[in-house]
Amino acid sequence: MVEDMAAQCRTHTLAVDPQILAFAAALVLAVTVTAPAQDSPPRGFRDDIETIAFERVNQVRAELGLGALAPDPALTAIARVHSRDMLERDYLGHVDREGRGPAERAGADHRRLVGEVSENVWSAVFPESRSPNDVAVRIVDAMIASAGHRRNMLAPELTHLGLGVDSAPGRTGGIEYRATQLFAAVAAYLEEPAPERLIRGRSVAFSLDGPDGGPSGMEFFDLWSPSEQRVVFGPAGLVLARLSGDAGPYRLRFYRPLEGNSYQVFLGPSVVLE
Repeated sequence: MVEDMAAQCRTHTLAVDPQILAFAAALVLAVTVTAPAQDSPPRGFRDDIETIAFERVNQVRAELGLGALAPDPALTAIARVHSRDMLERDYLGHVDREGRGPAERAGADHRRLVGEVSENVWSAVFPESRSPNDVAVRIVDAMIASAGHRRNMLAPELTHLGLGVDSAPGRTGGIEYRATQLFAAVAAYLEEPAPERLIRGRSVAFSLDGPDGGPSGMEFFDLWSPSEQRVVFGPAGLVLARLSGDAGPYRLRFYRPLEGNSYQVFLGPSVVLE
């Protein structure tokens, strides 16, 4: 059996100036600009900046002959939640205070995605006078200037992007930002959201579509224990498989055949087997 890198979250480490904090799930970029204090600066999710930054990412990819990334509302929601969490709890990183990295957050909160995710995060404090266009360009251009961030953003296998930007008054003036780029190389989407809980002894069935809406090519699934790095159930067919195994938290995985008798294996949503 061949297990593709799509079954894991890509890792990078990097150290550049301005200060970058490198984490084992993706990359972090921090920028600070002296900002004068202002009255009532805007706060909250910045869909204006998100839209411009999204377009800028696809512009850069097009210039290099790479395919455009499609939006995914669930990825956007996950990216926004992480940006807000970083801003409200005053940190910058890929692992949240509950110990979840991007793969765990995507597995828990995107109930249809089957594939690989990677992530860039960014922080800055700018004067209020900075326009949404300027902030968006700064986000993307900072990523381009960093080899590891650039590698994440320009990976040819990517298909989708969720981009979340949150803002709040800076602690010493100006506006403080957190931005999260959550990339996905989508192999398939479940037609129906995966249940959060599965019951031993009961049968389950899964139907999947390819990212373009066509056939997914998936033939089997299993339940994978990330903590133990082992299969606890399966591989089994997608139709009416009767579940068994020890109770606990697992990840669904799906198998697509390759040439010969091997398969490419892709991570799906998190589930709890009861």
